[in-house]
Amino acid sequence: MRKQKFSEFLSQVKDLTEVQRVTVRALLGKTQEEKIPAAIVDEKFSNKPICYECQKNSTHKWGIVSGIQRYRCKDCGRSFNALIGSEVQKSYLSLCSLTG
Repeated sequence: MRKQKFSEFLSQVKDLTEVQRVTVRALLGKTQEEKIPAAIVDEKFSNKPICYECQKNSTHKWGIVSGIQRYRCKDCGRSFNALIGSEVQKSYLSLCSLTG
């Protein structure tokens, strides 16, 4: 942002409502390194994932569901994601509900 536009922006901050100020603070407080939960889950399998059923690593990507990469085992045919065996997978909560 250019210096003049930034100065204009700062002069308008005083006109924001309290809700708008809270929103701006929240946005400014976030870093680019923060990740959505699905990205954190996918990091678990950043290397070659291992099949939870047969424990072999002959897997390949098998689509994305609810923002989470799924994998399929070439040996046993099972499909899975990084949530398999976790408390989140066992519950009825969707991953998206954990962000709110």
